[in-house]
Amino acid sequence: MKTFAIIHTSFCFVLLILGLWAFCFTAGCKDSASLAGDGDTDADTDGGGDTDGDSDTDGDSDTDGDSDTDGDSDTDGDNDTDGDSDTDGDSDTDGDSDTDSDSGTDGDSDTETDNDTFTEICDNLPDFPAQATLYGYERMVPAEDFTFDKEGNMVHVTRTPENILRKSKYNGEFEIITPIEGEWPQGTRLLPGGDIIITNGDGGELLRVYPNGAVTPFATGLPSANGIAVDMSGILYVTSSEGKVFRVDPRENSYEAVVEMEQASFDGITFSPDYRTLYFNQEGGWIHQAPVKADGSLGDVSLLAEIELPLATGAEMPYLDGMTTDICGNVYAVVMRGALWRITPSGEKEEVIRLDYDVDGSGSQAITALNFGSGVGGWKADHLYVSSFYYGIYELNVGVVGKPEPHL
Repeated sequence: MKTFAIIHTSFCFVLLILGLWAFCFTAGCKDSASLAGDGDTDADTDGGGDTDGDSDTDGDSDTDGDSDTDGDSDTDGDNDTDGDSDTDGDSDTDGDSDTDSDSGTDGDSDTETDNDTFTEICDNLPDFPAQATLYGYERMVPAEDFTFDKEGNMVHVTRTPENILRKSKYNGEFEIITPIEGEWPQGTRLLPGGDIIITNGDGGELLRVYPNGAVTPFATGLPSANGIAVDMSGILYVTSSEGKVFRVDPRENSYEAVVEMEQASFDGITFSPDYRTLYFNQEGGWIHQAPVKADGSLGDVSLLAEIELPLATGAEMPYLDGMTTDICGNVYAVVMRGALWRITPSGEKEEVIRLDYDVDGSGSQAITALNFGSGVGGWKADHLYVSSFYYGIYELNVGVVGKPEPHL
């Protein structure tokens, strides 16, 4: 019995081994020796129908289902995952590792490394005085300040007699956006995203106007706000008639004084083309400059130029007002009485034109603002547009385009 039991047990063991072998054969199991000898080194053990060891069944050695074999989830063969045919990861297709569309490779939203393109233009600007074309009230209603959007509109607050924010086409057609509260809205600029910012100096605040026309006050308590300059990141620099320049962050609704000067009244304000220098004027005839630090604060203020102002007679106003800058770094400033000056970065000055348009015999003017055209919708990028409360809008060909703008 013992011998029979041993034989019986051995026979069962053999049957067990044969059964396991048969199961493995039908299920695809192989030992390492057979795998090494059959020319397939990546047998499929996951039941997914894949024999190359990459969990992929479509034969393209790609495991993420995007028919891409370079591991970047991109199917256009440029090793780029942002869909812009660009491999520098900056969502920019101009191949300059820069996202500010200024053909610059320095990544600081500036054009100072690109000015080789403008060297010939900047060295050969047209002679002054310039010639001006006037578009009267019947076509273009002036404003204390204005700017241009990228859709081909002049954006401005007109007094008719209410304060009405509107968009005007080059041909004079316009669209009303919304009424603006405040006795005398002044500075008008656009944020990078397109929202409109207006200073309400009498109300001690700034106003933010959204595309749907909704108006939200912010930076309340900011005294006597006047001119506005916007940097490439959307930070505002606002002049005050109380001798201060404020740095305003519209995202945090916060502001701080970065310039304080006793017995001064500031008005026009603008950046250099590389946004590393801030210019602002003192209405009595002085144009100041200050370097912009990395944290947004300003360095020491210095005098760029002094403009000789005419004597005030009658209703004539001999004060400095709006300012802007061209791509060459020249600053343009208006004298309300009717003069327009250009100041080089080294402080040399030249009168561009004197707008003593003598319609009613007075020869007086009320020039308040100027800006370069957007290059869209008829507004020429190398022309200056100048707002006169008495007569309308002037257009001047100055032969050079304006500095880069954050919203264009």
